Amino acid sequence: MLWRFAASLALIRIVQASLVDPSTLPVAIVGTYNVTFAIAYVPNDLAKSLLPASYQNSVLPANATMFPGLQPGQTPLLLELGREANAGPPGLNMLSFQEAKIEVPLVDRTGNGVPFLYKRIIFVDNYVDVIGSWLEYSLNTTFATFNPANSSQAPSFDYTIQGVISSIFSTATHSVPLETFKYLAHLPWFGDGLLCAQHTYNWEDAPSPVKIEGSATLLPPYSGGSGGTTITLYAVQPVVSFQIRGPFPCSAWT
Repeated sequence: MLWRFAASLALIRIVQASLVDPSTLPVAIVGTYNVTFAIAYVPNDLAKSLLPASYQNSVLPANATMFPGLQPGQTPLLLELGREANAGPPGLNMLSFQEAKIEVPLVDRTGNGVPFLYKRIIFVDNYVDVIGSWLEYSLNTTFATFNPANSSQAPSFDYTIQGVISSIFSTATHSVPLETFKYLAHLPWFGDGLLCAQHTYNWEDAPSPVKIEGSATLLPPYSGGSGGTTITLYAVQPVVSFQIRGPFPCSAWT
């Protein structure tokens, strides 16, 4: 773990010195993601409640073509409900674990109109990942209990994190384009630290994602109030390989 931290510091110095294109930097993490990428249109106040105070007025306008049906006063929210397999640094990618994320996209992290994805909270069932996510990426990551315990082998797309969220899905033909999910998944992202990173996904070699639709109940403190909030989810379910580059200064994307 310490050598990974030292390597990250070296990359940060390179980027600070030369503003290297992030796509040319070495890959930090690889793996395969069996995941439901789910978009919900939520009231602006709920989205703001998930953001740090300094970014609550920094959400960029959403494109109506990318987010059909989004109403005035609403912000898109992104949930990732899945399982990573063979994840870790290249050559040491041996971890498999349940992982779910609650995220706010389109955040103007650097103040110059470039959209970022804010990772509000990450839930995993592996303590190594809890520690590594915080040390390397300053991500608010916590251990949780999942049902199913292994979503890659589950007979349905339903997904529950005990005490946090309960979701139910069925196949659907909703109108959110696949390109919208790809766009959000590839946004550079940040957590509670000063640095950023980015996922890239190999959609070309993956099976065609399944379109699904459903609903979920968010529980406090992620519901925007003192009680549970039910949201509609428009989703795709791919199994796709990924790479993570970073962390390094967020200015690398500007």
